[in-house]
This record gives sequence, structure tokens and C-alpha cells, in this order.
Amino acid sequence: MIPAVVFAFALLVRIPFMWTQGYPEDVFQYSQWTWKAFHFGIYSLYDATHGITSDNYPLCLFPFKVIGLLYNALTGSFERISMYDPLLRFLLRTPAVICDLAIGIGLYFWTKRRHSEKIAVTAAALYMFNPGIIFDSALYGQIDSIHAAFCLFAFLLILDCRPVTAGILIGLAAFQKPQSFALFPIFAATIAQRQGTKGLLKAFMGATAAGVVATAPFILGGSLPNLFKFLLSTAAVHPTISWYADNFWLLLYGRDAFTMPDTARAWFLPFSYRVVGIGLVASFYGYIIRRSLKTSDPSTLLRWAAISVLVFFFFATQMHENYLYLALPLLAFAAPDSRHARILYAVLSGLFFINMTLYYPAFLDWVGGGSYWINSARRMDAIAHLLILGWALWSFQDSVTIGRTPDAKRTKGANPA
Repeated sequence: MIPAVVFAFALLVRIPFMWTQGYPEDVFQYSQWTWKAFHFGIYSLYDATHGITSDNYPLCLFPFKVIGLLYNALTGSFERISMYDPLLRFLLRTPAVICDLAIGIGLYFWTKRRHSEKIAVTAAALYMFNPGIIFDSALYGQIDSIHAAFCLFAFLLILDCRPVTAGILIGLAAFQKPQSFALFPIFAATIAQRQGTKGLLKAFMGATAAGVVATAPFILGGSLPNLFKFLLSTAAVHPTISWYADNFWLLLYGRDAFTMPDTARAWFLPFSYRVVGIGLVASFYGYIIRRSLKTSDPSTLLRWAAISVLVFFFFATQMHENYLYLALPLLAFAAPDSRHARILYAVLSGLFFINMTLYYPAFLDWVGGGSYWINSARRMDAIAHLLILGWALWSFQDSVTIGRTPDAKRTKGANPA
């Protein structure tokens, strides 16, 4: 009874925000894509007809067709003027909110298997009522919870040695949002560690099957060349060293990071900023994977996965303000077993909320736009990201032990996964 009440209340809390304008540019784009998908099919969204073209990955577009059908059924018509309808804005938030709750429900059952029901309800509530999670999907209008759900449950299936099903979810995540790629190295390393080349092959087969499903409308609609053209040009969609992410690049260059092309030569080096970012990420990933391969504990692996997302967000170019979202569900699932994860979850939740707020148009209008203190706050937020990344890596040194839970003193007698 109590879990059902918590889940119902989590939904009710989101409903008032779902009618709002949210982040105007993104929400209106979603409205345009919904209108075009409804009238001309998903496969039309990568051509320029009717002045509407999508810059999102193919699976991301599937819900827009369904939402268009639902909106038309509820109102009796779907004209271009309908793009401004609050009902449409509400429906556009629905898939992300559903995934919010799905993650919360999954967290409840995951924790209940390992702890008491009281702890399970508390863990789920702390996730579903996280202000940053609510802000992202219900108010801001982002859809990060969808690919985050795919990645999270894929990793849990990897830990459960089910590579085919995990591969399907990995494939869905890959065709949903490119920031999912941040987790693919640790996915591959964990599968290889647990099931070897055979496991990797099975996961690849599952991902391939998901890719066929994701591209099917474009194959059948004869627009596969447009899809490939888009996929090959995604790096040129937001080609700056930062796109509103309070990370390493903003720390160095401030507001200039939003306009500096990441293809420009970096300092005195013979490489571009993009290559430097990739190199920094790869260096940290090598360390993370080496450390993660020394443990079989689920909580520890979930934390390493979350830290890899933080590294990706902090050092890669073209990062957006919402790209850190992917780390939060991973840490929420690790938190009941680890004090380290609980601290990381609390701090990153706060930093995520701050990063989103500092670029939210309604907030900027309220405080007067790009004032000095706003820019200072963004740099301070970037410094905080750097400090928590350093702390996360440093404090992990003594918590990874083969065959033991990461917080052995608090979980004495617990069986490692």
C-alpha cells in the first residue's frame, strides 16, 4: 500500500509542471516533430519538407508519432496551430515521466531484494522526488529518462549475465540518444569480464536487432539515406566546446566556450579541442575500466559507471547542461549499499539541478539574463564538478576489493554478487 501511494504521489507532483512551456525552444521543436510525424510519418523527419527537420536520433522520434495519434484522438484534429496547445505539451512530457516512474519502481524492487521494504521505499522516493529529476522531465521538457532507463536496465541485465537482452536495450539506447555512448566502454568491459567473447557477441546480436527495429520506418519509408546522412553529421549539430555544460571547457573559457568551435586547434597542440576532449575521456576511462574489472560487486560497478558518465560530461566537447542526468539513476541504485554512492548521488543531484537552472530561460529572465553573478555561478558550478570528480576517484581507492562489498564494515556478512 505504501509503495503505491508514493508512486501515485510522485506522478501527481509532476502533473502541474507538465502543462508549462518548459524550455521553449526544445518543447516547440518536439511539437513540430510530433505534427510532422503524425501527418507524414516518422521517416519524413530527416528531410526538409514543410520547414521541419529533426536533429535527434531515430528512436527518439517514435513517441512523437504515438503522441500525435493520441492528441488527434483527444481533440479531433491536429493543425499547425496545435503546436502551441498546453495539452500537446503535457502529452510530450508523458514518455519521460513514465520512464522516471519506471526507474523508481525498478529501484524499489532492486532494493527490496537486498534490504528491507522501508529502505526500498525510501530509496525509490529519494529518486522520484529528486528535484533535478522532476525539473528535467516534467518542467524542462527533456527526455533523458528514456535513454537513462535503457542504459540502467541494460547494465543490471549485464550484471545478471543476460547479454542478449542487455544488448537489445543497449541498441535502443544507442538509437535514442548519443550520450548513451558514455557507458558503452564499461558495458563492453563488464560483459567481457563475465562472459568473454561469447557474451560480447550475444550482446552485439541483441543490439543489432534493436538497430533494425529503430531504423525500420526509415527503411520502409525509403528515407534511409537521409538517416545515414544525419548520423554522419551529428558532430556538426552543436560544434562548440561546450553547449551550456558547466564543465572543464566552461571553467577555462567561460561564456566563450559556447561559441568556440571544437574543431579549432587547441592551444599549441597539433590537435583540435574535440580530439583533446576525447583523449582526456579515454585516459580516465582506461583507469576506470581497469579498476572496475577488479570487482564483481554490483554497487561498485554501478558507481564506476556513474563516474564514467561524470568524466564524459566534464571533459568531452559539445556537452549540454542535461547530459549528467545519466549518472543519477546509476547512483540511486548503488546508494542503498554504499555511503560513497549516497554522497555522490546527493552532490551530483544538486549540481545537476544548478546547471539546469543556470540556463533555464524563465530563470534567466527573472534574474536579468547573463549578469556577472550568473556567469560567476556557472564557473563555481564547474569548479564543484571538478572537485566532486576528484573526490569520487580519490575516495574510491580503498573501497574496491575483490569478493567483498564496497562498504564492508557496514554490510558485514553480505554476500557479494
